Amino acid sequence: MKAELHWEGRVLIARLSEMDLSENGSLGETLQIISETEPADVVLDCSQVPFIASTGIANLIKFIQQVRRSGGGVRVAAPSPNVQRLLELVNLRKWVP
Repeated sequence: MKAELHWEGRVLIARLSEMDLSENGSLGETLQIISETEPADVVLDCSQVPFIASTGIANLIKFIQQVRRSGGGVRVAAPSPNVQRLLELVNLRKWVP
């Protein structure tokens, strides 16, 4: 997985790709790097993400909790239909608009 990161003011935009986490830990590592920058808010651009495995969901929940504890927020932008459906099925849309 290779994320492109860029700042817009105090908001970190992370463009993610291929988040099928059969590659152990790649999303977790990327999200850890992002959380260490302590952004005010994070937008996860998921337009290139076809699928999120269960470990990816667990990493995403942990990441959201870390950012929220530091006073920030997380938003998922442009999810594919599969990712959108998964976020709704696991009730993550209540945490991330």
